[in-house]
Amino acid sequence: MPIDGVYVDDPSEAVTFLKDHVLGKKLIREGMEIRPTAVADKRYLGMARAKASTRMDLDAIPRVAIANRKGKAIPVWVIPKKGTDPSGVEAAVRGALIDAPSGEISGPNYKLDFPKDTSPEALVAFAQAALNALGVAPGQGWQWIKRGGDQLPK
Repeated sequence: MPIDGVYVDDPSEAVTFLKDHVLGKKLIREGMEIRPTAVADKRYLGMARAKASTRMDLDAIPRVAIANRKGKAIPVWVIPKKGTDPSGVEAAVRGALIDAPSGEISGPNYKLDFPKDTSPEALVAFAQAALNALGVAPGQGWQWIKRGGDQLPK
């Protein structure tokens, strides 16, 4: 299975990766990141994937990181654009009426702990909704990518 991908309408590959390679790991701290990406044409997702895998603009876009289970929770971080106040992230997520547990500001990020039995589909849907609440234009493509434990927020 690939360690990254791009989709527009069908997040099934991202959900499968999250279920099998992130939430399915017990002892290894791994995660994945979901971020918006431009997709010119749905027919050419392979080319969009190649372009997205080498992107250098990560500080300029909001992202969501999902880690494997830690105790009775699944840690999820909403990572705003660099220089954005994380309290604004909290307000945007709450203002969008997204179904999510309460969170807290954790450094430059907004951290939420989802219950350990939260479905991978719900986590991916939350990530997309949170990014839309932060100003990502509707109709964007989505990129998902594997992240090692050292690449996840703390």
